[in-house]
Amino acid sequence: MLNAFATDLAAEAFARGKAAFERRDFALALDAFEQAHQQLPNDERYTLWAGRAAGRMAESAGPFSAFSLVRKTRRYFEQSYALNPRNPEVLADLAEFYEKAPRLMGGDAGHARRLRDELKGLEPAVAAPANLGSE
Repeated sequence: MLNAFATDLAAEAFARGKAAFERRDFALALDAFEQAHQQLPNDERYTLWAGRAAGRMAESAGPFSAFSLVRKTRRYFEQSYALNPRNPEVLADLAEFYEKAPRLMGGDAGHARRLRDELKGLEPAVAAPANLGSE
């Protein structure tokens, strides 16, 4: 019963966060995604979206706030990866973070390449068309 309640609270907070994100109210979105994460800490979607919201906030923040928000973005993306390293959205967002962030703030081209390789490994293999009886 308690788990179902936490799931409902997390889903409600996540929906609020997505709506706020679409309205470009990234501070409200981050708060809602963090609430969802508190309810269900093992769901990588909540930390992924919290990282996205923090990253968007960093884009328009002053230098001191931006530094803190970029660190928060990285922490959330890395936490999402730890929770589910096979989620393509997580891999893509974390790779993009490592590609774009300055080294001082956690950027790392080598990590980005490794994640892009992992992402390629998740893509389904293209099956050759079956030979339909022409022998």
